[in-house]
Amino acid sequence: MPISAADWRTFFSLSVKHDSKLVEGYIRFVESCERKGLPPIFEERHLAHLIGIPYSEISYFFSVAPGRYRTFTIPKRRGGRREINVPTPLLLAIQQWILRNILYKLPMSDFAHGGVPRRSILTNAGAHLGAKAVLRIDLKQFFDTVELPLGIRIFEAAGYSPKVSRSLALLCFESGRLPQGAATSSALANLAAISLDNRLSKLSSKFELTYTRYVDDLTFSGRSIGPSFISAVEGVVEQCRFIVNSEKTQLARGRSPKFVTGVSVGGDRLKIPRAFKRDVRNQAFQITKRGVQIHLEATGSTDPLIIEKVLGKLAFWLQIEPDSAAARKLFEELSSYRRTISTDIQLPPPRRIIQITNAPADEFTRG
Repeated sequence: MPISAADWRTFFSLSVKHDSKLVEGYIRFVESCERKGLPPIFEERHLAHLIGIPYSEISYFFSVAPGRYRTFTIPKRRGGRREINVPTPLLLAIQQWILRNILYKLPMSDFAHGGVPRRSILTNAGAHLGAKAVLRIDLKQFFDTVELPLGIRIFEAAGYSPKVSRSLALLCFESGRLPQGAATSSALANLAAISLDNRLSKLSSKFELTYTRYVDDLTFSGRSIGPSFISAVEGVVEQCRFIVNSEKTQLARGRSPKFVTGVSVGGDRLKIPRAFKRDVRNQAFQITKRGVQIHLEATGSTDPLIIEKVLGKLAFWLQIEPDSAAARKLFEELSSYRRTISTDIQLPPPRRIIQITNAPADEFTRG
């Protein structure tokens, strides 16, 4: 149960008897946190106590020492590779506490839909349903653009002291930037982009357009969008110290297919793209009719979670189109097949072996 401001006043009055101004300063801070629904944090040891982790364990993460993250790369959908930084289990638990108890309590932009509770791909796409023109602009290296000093200022703006704000930020950043893979990165990026969202919303209103952002994907829609508006958007993005990936800018007008975060918005209701349906329908059919082992061998895949991934795609299809009899039938058939197979399927041999470098021993003893 959170400690009330009255209880804190009693505690400080007894602990700091000869400095009434200091006590009043503490109480004002506690009352401010109470109004915002935030936990008052006075120092690193107090933070460790609130999270429920010994200070000797959490102190390691108040630094930039190596071993806090495991780094690997994954292929991007449109080419190239994306670096992912996965925090150790203990650091992940700490970040999840910060996310739940601090970041989710801070006011988010009304235009952000990714990494925001009760918002999703559906709410993002739904805002543009039936638009005659859809403009999609991608932000380059979005997380990398948000640097540690900005993260510190976000926590300071929440009301925490400079020292505590720096400690909280260090738990969320790696090498001075937001790591892709940390639990707190999306929320911090959204908070860092509030000014960008507000300015782009005002600009869109002048052109009678709708604006939303899903992480690093900016979407604008309306009756008509021209080159002057695109140039204006690029100027605002640059002024807010973000970077436009001009190679991915897409403008769909007239009868051109219109997609927002992978969902078709050109008609009177949200729809799954035909190519997506064709692909997931084929995968589900091949797995249930030929068996998962034969399907993996035929496609050259060694993915042990292939069934779960296809089921996830079918669930997404049903989320967008809940009345789809085809998606419902495929989901039920694949779910039934999943229950009949053993868990020790012999997968094809891997096509390559990835060598894992030795990590510091502390990473595992502290995780």
